[in-house]
This record gives sequence, structure tokens and C-alpha cells, in this order.
Amino acid sequence: DGRGVDCAFEAVGLPGTIAQAFSLPRRGGTMIQVGVPAPDTMLTIPAYEIYSRELTVRGSFIRANEFRRAVELLAILNLAPLITQRFPLREVHAAFKAAHSRQGVRVLVGSVATATRTV
Repeated sequence: DGRGVDCAFEAVGLPGTIAQAFSLPRRGGTMIQVGVPAPDTMLTIPAYEIYSRELTVRGSFIRANEFRRAVELLAILNLAPLITQRFPLREVHAAFKAAHSRQGVRVLVGSVATATRTV
């Protein structure tokens, strides 16, 4: 309805995508930058927008050690019980609908997902 999103994640790190993510949150919403820009990247954002839209702007710094540890844990943790529905890529719209309606804990989409859906 033109109100904006609750939270926008910027995951590219380019000035254009950061500006676009900044424009997406609703009043009182949040923009989180997880994309990694070049160290000398400068932004021009309208400060009045932060004030008038009551925006929260956050950054996120990825630490290589934590990411590596998370990948290592994937090999030893049994995450299969968390996947309550599986959709092939061609049914991505149905997967989003299922996730949005909270029909399951986690919805898996992709080539590893089989055509069968389990609930």
C-alpha cells in the first residue's frame, strides 16, 4: 500500500543499492547494510529523511572466523528437521506464500528441494 517495508537489507555494497535500500523502509523502519563497499565509498543521504521517517540505519560487519565456524557447524548439525517444506525453483511463488503465511519453520527453495512438499 505504498507504506514501505519494515526492514530493508542492502547486500551489494554499491552507492546505488545503498541509496535504494535507504528509500525502502516505512516510517519507523530499518535499513541494514550488510554489503561490503570499497573503503573510500562516500554516500549522500538526506539526513532529514532519517528524522522525518524515524529511520534506524544499521551496519553489519562480517567476521571471517564466525562465518567459517558457521559453515563448519553445517557439517555436524542436523538441520533437516527445521526444513518443514521444500519447493523446486519453479514454485518459488508458492514457497514465498507458504513462508509468509507461516505454514512452516523453514521453507527450502532450489535445486536441492524436491518436488514433494513435507509439512
